[in-house]
Amino acid sequence: MRYSAAAGTIEDYADGWAQFLAGHEALNHTQNGDPAKLAELLVAVSRMEQPPQSLLAGSETVAKYEALLQEKLQNLHRWRELTESTDGQW
Repeated sequence: MRYSAAAGTIEDYADGWAQFLAGHEALNHTQNGDPAKLAELLVAVSRMEQPPQSLLAGSETVAKYEALLQEKLQNLHRWRELTESTDGQW
């Protein structure tokens, strides 16, 4: 995917935008995914009577999502007592 700066880009964001572009350019065409397989998957899912509510595509995505969920679960356990301290007796 190609990104380009819009006319009138805010100068304060120019460095961040340049870093964003460089990061995406470095990753471009290095993904494990096969676009044809993704297309087949999407067609198959579109034909399902009960498609998944959420769909991840590719092993990289699954690994990243799994790590995110584990991090969120650790955070939940870490702050559970504090979070539950707001419960009342109604």
